[in-house]
Amino acid sequence: MTHFAKMSKRLFSSPPAPTLRSLSFILAVMIGVMGAHQASAVWLPVGQTLAATATAKYQFGKSVTFTLEAQAPPERSIEEATLFIRREQSPSAVAIPVAVQTDSALTASYQLDLVAEPLAPFTTVTYWWAIRDDEGQRYSVAQQTLEYRDDRFAWEALEESSVTVYWAGQPQAIAQAALDQAQAARAELARVFPQEEDVAFQVYIYPSLADMQSALRLTGREYVGGHVFPENDVLLVWADNPRLATTELGQSVAHELSHLLMYRLVGADYWRVPRWFDEGVATHFEPSPRPEDELLLREAATNRELIPFDALCQTFPVQPDRLAYAQSASLIDYIEREYGTSALNTMARAAADGADCRTITTRGLGIELEELESNWRREWVPGPLVELSSRRIVWIILVGAGFLLMLFLIQFRLNDEQTAARQSRL
Repeated sequence: MTHFAKMSKRLFSSPPAPTLRSLSFILAVMIGVMGAHQASAVWLPVGQTLAATATAKYQFGKSVTFTLEAQAPPERSIEEATLFIRREQSPSAVAIPVAVQTDSALTASYQLDLVAEPLAPFTTVTYWWAIRDDEGQRYSVAQQTLEYRDDRFAWEALEESSVTVYWAGQPQAIAQAALDQAQAARAELARVFPQEEDVAFQVYIYPSLADMQSALRLTGREYVGGHVFPENDVLLVWADNPRLATTELGQSVAHELSHLLMYRLVGADYWRVPRWFDEGVATHFEPSPRPEDELLLREAATNRELIPFDALCQTFPVQPDRLAYAQSASLIDYIEREYGTSALNTMARAAADGADCRTITTRGLGIELEELESNWRREWVPGPLVELSSRRIVWIILVGAGFLLMLFLIQFRLNDEQTAARQSRL
């Protein structure tokens, strides 16, 4: 376990409050930007001058280096430095004691290993320092932020109605297509997730699937198609063909936005939302149906290979992964047709109130999950009479084919005999 992970038990929601003695050294902080990915602060305490510079620099997917340089007040030296790091949306910070090199001047540095402790792309990291001098006096550096972006690409931005689309190395038409699809998806999903005001979010369009997956792989994740970091209000998608961009982005943006809105509604208990419900809603509201899903469902139903929904509560099987998505979307479609879109909203609110995989249907629809699944299966699985009729048809075809073959053989034999008789007369 890394030092960063070990120290995660020491949590602070804000910088330590100054003591009464330290009030004379309360610092007014000027924050500025010094180069890429760094920030600086100059302390101006009352009565004395204590100058400090705090910076944070990163190499995407590799490390973040936090550095503090400070000059102690006259006739004092700095003996202790503590770095506080808080990830975006985290209520608490991690406190990390950092070794100092000091005489009258202080230099402290800490490198966060992003291979061992990955950060989600496009997240904001808040950090600050606390130091103590040789007389016990404590000082706090005001909070600063580091915007952790995938800087391997030169991103351009397009914004409208609280939606910002970033793209790199592609025509602007792709960004406009993503923006239009995002606005349309938000309006459609409002039927399930009504919002008092528009949800602000960002969409990053990678130039290719490989580029997007490489970013996710550097953070310990790997996904196909798209991904959402709901705690950061960030959607990651990709598009590499301008002719297909509108359709492909419509699918991926709507899907990931559904996850974001589900998270916004449920909050910290998002992980408890039944997987079939979360993925089912996201797939159902993709603007273009997937014809292959219906074929997959019919084949699975015919072969008695449909997956029980109580097996899709927490995770989806690796194989057949697509069948799980197709089933979930089909069940959501059935619920909307039979109970109305308001039922989906009721179920989502039940999930926000703590409903689990089984109680979400009883609270949202008034029936057990088993009954819902049984009703849904009737649309896909042939009943006994249908199966019996199908078997009879197969047997009739086989018997008929056999009878025709027999007639053909008899006729062939008769023709041979007649030919032999004519030849004997000659």
